Amino acid sequence: MNLSNRMIDLSFCCGMKAGICLVLVLCIGIGEVDAQRKLPSKTKEQKALERQAKKQRVEKVPDTELRWNPRKIPDKSKGFPEISSWHTGTAGILPSDAAEISLVNPSRIGFSRKTELLFRIAEEPILPNIGLKHLWWANKRFALASEHSLYYTYPGLKILQCTGFKSLVPDSVKIEHGFAMRHEFLFSWLMNPKVWGCPDPPPERILTMRIGTEFYLGRRNADVHSFDYAHLLYHTRLLDGQVLYYGGLQFDSYMGKRFHYSLNGLFYSLDLKKEYAAEANLRLTAYVSRRLGISVAAKGAYMNVGDRTRFACIPLLDLTYLVNPGRSVIQHGLYKRGKRRRN
Repeated sequence: MNLSNRMIDLSFCCGMKAGICLVLVLCIGIGEVDAQRKLPSKTKEQKALERQAKKQRVEKVPDTELRWNPRKIPDKSKGFPEISSWHTGTAGILPSDAAEISLVNPSRIGFSRKTELLFRIAEEPILPNIGLKHLWWANKRFALASEHSLYYTYPGLKILQCTGFKSLVPDSVKIEHGFAMRHEFLFSWLMNPKVWGCPDPPPERILTMRIGTEFYLGRRNADVHSFDYAHLLYHTRLLDGQVLYYGGLQFDSYMGKRFHYSLNGLFYSLDLKKEYAAEANLRLTAYVSRRLGISVAAKGAYMNVGDRTRFACIPLLDLTYLVNPGRSVIQHGLYKRGKRRRN
């Protein structure tokens, strides 16, 4: 009897202890919840700082697809430029402190973050010219820009008249002052956006749609005959008051660390009538040093102008000099001063 009472008392004591422990645990948990609920609320300044930090984390990878890669190596460094496919004929814009000087192809000078200046150095003594390209809109894959060029035609016609080209510009012709204007829209598609930090990124492939027009602004030179020389045959029809409309596609990419190539095809129509021309251009540029590139180009034109059709092909050799080019052995800044950067 005594043993059974002791067992009952022992079980009762154990139950009491377990109940007390459970009550203590519940009280502690409730206290912690109340403490968390009573934490001071964040101020407006703290919330604004947190939002700004979150936004910076999201934008940590800069959108540099339309600009040359960051230039982090000093000017004394050696190597070849970080080749970009955003060359002439695309919607890409050079940085404001960079330039791409060519003899035959348009020279590009960075003017601002979204604007660059254009010149054709080889034509300057005969046809003083200046151009402007502006980037209107861009994201990681697409870009829209426009080019506007102005040519002063009087010096070129006067030189032809004084150097014996009587069949083109007779002595009896009074040469009028005027300007040839060219306006073009460029819509580029970056087919394979770069992955930031990739040690061996694939070559950029850019497809550009080009649509534009050429016309003459000034008094008509009706007595000046069209220059029956290759592609000048349909371009010089502007002097007779005709308007030239054109459109086509251009593809740009590069091979290895030194070679850039560009291929385009353009269709020209005179006053949107029966006379037309189809033109193809191929350009290969090899960078022999960090700043100097040699270009080999070919232009082919099929023309249905006047009373007959004809075909012309012109080979060209050009030099390109880069001002403040991007440079490193591997792109995207993974290598600096010849040593690999450790994470």
